[in-house]
Formats: sequence, structure tokens, C-alpha cells
Amino acid sequence: MNSLKILLADDDKLNLMLIERHLSQGLKKYEKYDFQIFKAFDGKEALEVVNHEKYFDLILLDWEMPEIDGIDVLKILKANPATSEMPVIMVTSNTSSEYLKMSIEAGAVDFIKKPVDPIELIARSRSAIKISTSYQQIKKQNIEINEQKEQITASINYARRLQKAMLPSIDLLSEMCSDFFILNKPKDIVSGDFYWAAIIDDMHIFVVGDSTGHGVPGAMMSMIGNDLLNEIIKNKKIFSPEIILNELHKGVRLAFNQTESNSREGMDISIVVWDKWSQRLSYAGAMNNLLLLNNDEVIDVKADKNPIGGKQLEEERCFTKHEFDISKQNTHFYLYTDGYHDQFGGPDFKKFLLKRFKDLLVEEYQLPKNEQCEHLESVIAEWMHGHSQMDDILVLGVKL
Repeated sequence: MNSLKILLADDDKLNLMLIERHLSQGLKKYEKYDFQIFKAFDGKEALEVVNHEKYFDLILLDWEMPEIDGIDVLKILKANPATSEMPVIMVTSNTSSEYLKMSIEAGAVDFIKKPVDPIELIARSRSAIKISTSYQQIKKQNIEINEQKEQITASINYARRLQKAMLPSIDLLSEMCSDFFILNKPKDIVSGDFYWAAIIDDMHIFVVGDSTGHGVPGAMMSMIGNDLLNEIIKNKKIFSPEIILNELHKGVRLAFNQTESNSREGMDISIVVWDKWSQRLSYAGAMNNLLLLNNDEVIDVKADKNPIGGKQLEEERCFTKHEFDISKQNTHFYLYTDGYHDQFGGPDFKKFLLKRFKDLLVEEYQLPKNEQCEHLESVIAEWMHGHSQMDDILVLGVKL
């Protein structure tokens, strides 16, 4: 423990000497404290000593002193944020309830009556010092925790910038379709949900993924998914969505050594490939469905009930390809993760539910996509109504 500092303020030199002696003997006997005792002979000098030394672990103030009374010194100390936390014990010969009330209301932690009883002095001083030192230790720990939190938050914010830089640009998405929206609401600073897009020759590829977990672990998984998609689609030139999913599954299992380890990390993902030349749209999904509105026909396309990665008992994981003729060019589609429809809220604190979510999309699909996105945001905000967001939310709406 660092050396404690104690200030004694009393205009009675004999009383000051007795208090110093009793404190020195008692604290050494009972606590083995290493301490320094400072003395002041009036209120003005007490304030000057405090101003010079900055902090004391205990101050004992005589109530009645020349120039400035002890109670006024106490009020000055408590009014100053730099000195307000210093524990002060008032020493007074007047122990009336009025005086004691004034002491406590002014901020004293205790009081000692004159003539000073050595046992009472040591007991009350020990108690005040213990409370003070414990408080200072807690305060120091809180400062350290807050500093660590700030450092961690700064790192996560940097990770968010990296994750945002990884996502497709608005310019690219604008080039890929006639209208679109992205509703992307991470639960934490970074997200396990992600989207990916590319134009390669006549192929326009749209991907929405939901990684295991959210926050930092989910974000790390999303970056692995992004890298694997770049390799499979851009480098290997694989454009059939069910084969992309199979290759992605193999890549995740290899990345986490899932054939030999207990790792169950993975992702739910949906892929739409629009062949602009042939005007055909193909889709495959791992747990994530597609909602397609083709020439005003509503088509709810179910994903395969197998995720990417995770636990696998079968030898091969195959995915289903769904194809559609969109040559009439009145096509809208939606890819989404489960965060929106699984969000709890409403008057009975229940899930929003998938049916309500899809009905909401269908009812407003003819709106400009930015207006539809704004309405989706307002609906889910009203549904949550002060409740915490449960998961990352991601919805991609596209008009081809």
C-alpha cells in the first residue's frame, strides 16, 4: 500500500499533539499503515495544505477555528470536485443533534467528540480510512476498466471500418440493377451478417449470408465467407449457385478443420445469379430463403435445410438449384437473414414472424426501394419499442 496522508486541523496545539500521538500509536498497532501526518492550526491553513498536497486519505477537522470554521472548510472541500471525495471527520465538543446533522449534511463521514477518546478516535479513523482506500481502489480499477474498454471499442470500430470496406459499393449495386435497398442493422458494432455482389461478364451475382454468432466472432466468419466467395466466383469462375454453396461448404470445413475438430462454425447463405444475356435467374440457398416477385407472381423459394459448415454427418452436402425465366423484366427479389423476423417485441413480446415479414415485403414491393427500406426500419423499430435487438438484421431488396 502507498503511504497514507492524514491531515489534522485544530487551533488547540495540545489537542492536536494528543490526536497525532493517539493516531500514530493506534494505526501502527492495529493496521501497520505507512502514513504521514500533516497539521494545520486554522481553517485557512488547512485549505492551503490541501491545495498543496492535492489529496488526503483522511482529514480530521476541528469545528471551531479562527478565520474559517471547520464546518466552512468542510463545505469548501465538498464543493470542489478535486477535493469532494476526501473523507472528513469533524471533531467537536458540541455533540447536539443539530451540530451532528449539520456535519453529515455538509459531507462529513463521521464525527468525534471532545475531549477525544483514544479508542473512539482509532476506531472511527480506521473505519474511514478503510472505506476511503477501498473506494479509491475501486475507482482506480474502474478507470483501468474504462481505459481497456475504450481500447477494445477503438479496435472494434477499426474492425467495423475494415468490414464496411469489404462490402460491395453502392455504385456497384446501382450498376447491377435498376433499384435496390440494403437494410443492414448489426446488433453490435460489427456484424456476422454480410452481403456480397459482383458482375462478371453477363453474370450478376448477389449473396446474403448469416455467420455463426454476431459481434466480433460473427464478423470474423463473415470475412472468411467473403474471401471464399472471391476465390470461388472471381478466381475459379463458378457461377452456378448450388455449386458455389458446395464449394463454400468445403472451404469453411477446411478453414476450421471440421473433419477432425469439434468446430461447428458456419453460415446460412443465399445466392442469386442473374444471367443478363439469357434473362434467367438462378438461386440456391443454405437455410436462407428467396422471396421472388416475377411479373407480379409471388414465389417463395425454400432453401435447403443444410447450413454451410457446422456439424456434418453425411459424406456429401448437396444444394438445390432453382431457375426462373425473367424475360418479361418485371422482377423483384429479396434475400434476408433471420434477424428481422426473429426479433422479439410487440405488445406481447413475441417474434415478428416470417409470414408477417414476407407479407410486409409483398405489400410494398412496387414502392421505390429506398421508401420500402425506410418503412421496414420504422416497422421493426416500433415492434422493438425499447426492447434490445436480438440479432444482426440484414435485408437486400432488388429490382432487376
